[in-house]
Amino acid sequence: MWLDDGYYAKVIGNRENNFSASEVALIRSLAQGGKSNHEIAQQLGIENIQRIKNVLLGKTYYRM
Repeated sequence: MWLDDGYYAKVIGNRENNFSASEVALIRSLAQGGKSNHEIAQQLGIENIQRIKNVLLGKTYYRM
């Protein structure tokens, strides 16, 4: 089941304090649009900027 990307996104995205698939897509979209990590964090109300960096570097949520 964990090999299915859809299942992975559903389980991970439904956990508290984790990004949903739509939030991950929004982070990537904002970064591609020229927003800085700090601006993205402010816009989404995220205190830990490292979480944004990890998403954009593919260290976390790479399957979403």
